[in-house]
Amino acid sequence: MRAYYTLETAQQRSTRDESALNARYLRAGVGAGWQGWIARVDHEVKGSNGGRYGMQTPLTNQYAFNGNALAFFDTPATGLRDTWATLRWEQGAWSALSEYHWFRSDFGSQRYGQEFDATVTYTINTRAYVRAQWARYRPAAGSFGTEIDKVWLTVGSDFK
Repeated sequence: MRAYYTLETAQQRSTRDESALNARYLRAGVGAGWQGWIARVDHEVKGSNGGRYGMQTPLTNQYAFNGNALAFFDTPATGLRDTWATLRWEQGAWSALSEYHWFRSDFGSQRYGQEFDATVTYTINTRAYVRAQWARYRPAAGSFGTEIDKVWLTVGSDFK
């Protein structure tokens, strides 16, 4: 049995006197793993300054877009709260990952929608893999955005 946890926080501020650009960031998550299985729940807040400015993360690639459907290229002005559950399985050269996201605003109580992501990876050797991914985003009624369905195949290799 293995335990997993994440706790991150940050504050984004303007380098000038633009008080509207102040926003906070928070991520917390817990999980457990056993015999190739990992289950966890995470909550991330890309804050809003009273609905005027949403926390921006232009230089990151780990959680830049909150889900594989890429429904949120930028954080909306009302901020973004992303709660998601993850189930991961690994056995030999195979791994599978599924995530379910619930999106809503940080300012106000607007629901943005839900997303399901699934990934299956086969590791050919220490330098190559094949990965199939599926993402399905559904916006909440009356929310912005459109339905997104994506399927893609990736072949990767590390040249050393």
